[in-house]
Amino acid sequence: MNTRFSLHFFLRKASYHNLGPLPIYLRITAGSKRSEVSIQRNCLPERWNTRASRMIGTKEDAREIMQVIETIRRLGRMSVLFKELYEVSFLAKS
Repeated sequence: MNTRFSLHFFLRKASYHNLGPLPIYLRITAGSKRSEVSIQRNCLPERWNTRASRMIGTKEDAREIMQVIETIRRLGRMSVLFKELYEVSFLAKS
C-alpha cells in the first residue's frame, strides 16, 4: 500500500513564448499517475533554479513565490501522512 508520491515545480515554456516570465507549474506524481497544474505564479527563466525547483534571489517577489511553493510542499507532505495514518488505522480495525 506504500505509493510513491512526489512534487516537482518547473517552468513551462510555450512554443510561442520567447521573452519574459514563464508560468510555474507543479507536477504531482502518485504511483504511476501524474498530473500538472499551474500555481498561478510567474518567474523569469534566469531567476529559476531547475535542479532545486525554486526561485533564485531574496527580493520580495522571490520570497513570496518561495513561500507559496513551500506551503504547497508542506500540504503535500501532510496529505501523504494523513493517508498513511488512515491506512494504518483502517488496517488495525480489520
